[in-house]
Amino acid sequence: MTWPDFRGKVALVTGGTRGLGLACGLALGQRGARVVLTNKWGSESEAAVHARFLALGAPEPLILNADAAVDEDTHQVVAEIAERFGKLDFFINGVCVASRGGSLASLTKRGIAQSLGYSTWPLLTHLEAMHARFGAPPAKIIALSSDGPDHHYPGYDYVALSKAALESITHKLAHDLRGEARVFILRARQVSTESFGAVFPQASQEILAQAFAAFEISPEAVGDAAAALCSGYLDGLNGTTICIDKGATFYDNVLSAGPQLLESLAHAR
Repeated sequence: MTWPDFRGKVALVTGGTRGLGLACGLALGQRGARVVLTNKWGSESEAAVHARFLALGAPEPLILNADAAVDEDTHQVVAEIAERFGKLDFFINGVCVASRGGSLASLTKRGIAQSLGYSTWPLLTHLEAMHARFGAPPAKIIALSSDGPDHHYPGYDYVALSKAALESITHKLAHDLRGEARVFILRARQVSTESFGAVFPQASQEILAQAFAAFEISPEAVGDAAAALCSGYLDGLNGTTICIDKGATFYDNVLSAGPQLLESLAHAR
């Protein structure tokens, strides 16, 4: 695949200073885009993020401290982009802030509201701010999701709920914005990020590492997929869900994966 030249393009990645958001920003920057990253609780220092862009020969990113759940911050971010660049071509919604779930009794209305407020609703508030400032949405809109809405994972309840809502809204956007923008859902499973480590118990992480290491996805692979969706090569698609899983979904059943899991558990003992 010949990658397009993104020079002259401007991209906003929310939650972009760590994890999958950062991987997407790096992939776009490596191909010449001017990338704006927002964060509130970034795990890497701004200097470290700048160094990673520099190492790839990418333009220096603009990092803005903004709370995705605060409308005023959102409008300030879009205003800063308009002032500096005068346009916005790509928007990747990467923010995901959610508590770790547990039993049904442990779920709370407050926890659900927080998850939706940070991981779902900002997609709409950012697009509303963009429309108010630019008069149109970005040409490419990507919502980062997971297969959580379709699978049960211990502790993943809040994330799965907010991702399910995010995907529903994204499909509606694809319909309502047809002719103005291409809208995609980008799913990935079993990606080793800080958020992955925070949500899943250590025992679950060890099982995945031992028995299913072949299906682990790198953050860079997710970033490359996001860049491909922004490239224009896939403009025949709209409202499409792309899942990166190395075939894990096909393999994920008792008859295929079960024996490998049992063998791994036996070795662990």
